[in-house]
Amino acid sequence: MKNITIAFFILATITSCNDDILEYSCNPDVNKFVKTNILILSQINLDEFNQMSNLLQRATFRSYSPEKRFELWTEKLEKMLAIEPLTELEAIHIEKLINHLSIESFISNEEGDPLRIQNEIFSINWQDYALNSLKWDKARLAFVISSLFISEADYKYSLNQAKIEPKQLTVPVYDCGCNTGTNFCDSYTNGNCVEGNCNSSASGCGWVWMEECNGQCY
Repeated sequence: MKNITIAFFILATITSCNDDILEYSCNPDVNKFVKTNILILSQINLDEFNQMSNLLQRATFRSYSPEKRFELWTEKLEKMLAIEPLTELEAIHIEKLINHLSIESFISNEEGDPLRIQNEIFSINWQDYALNSLKWDKARLAFVISSLFISEADYKYSLNQAKIEPKQLTVPVYDCGCNTGTNFCDSYTNGNCVEGNCNSSASGCGWVWMEECNGQCY
């Protein structure tokens, strides 16, 4: 990853996630890594991004501008169209998603904002068609709209493999890793996204990672 040195300092005390210093992750080790390497991380490509652990991916994603977030998701979907074995209807459906996304989509909007409502309606209808008309299962849906992998095989492999991540997660502070409203936990853990026992964040989960992370898979 462009000669990033994975080095984390041992932290002796637990820092509250409400602390302004913790911008990208409630785990101080992860947060410090992203802040220290923020310029390099902003320049990595999608392949390099997917070499990181899920924990570090989400923290890095939160550090990105709306332009960079849009660029990553567009690249993922376009490359997926090129390499994945898709039916004509599946390809059309994914192109519909590509055409819907915009930089503005990744700007945080208050509840009730017209653009947010528009995105939520599109998301519900898009997922409904994928599940009921294309007959996708939850695992395939999760791969397409809740991961940045371009290959479903790579996505499934990543769930059980160690990736680039902090060598020392010395402080027991855990980021939430799923969205209770857009729950994909049952696609790979046979469980549910349960609120609590983690620190929430405004983005990095659910529908193309636009939604908050507010739970853990159990």
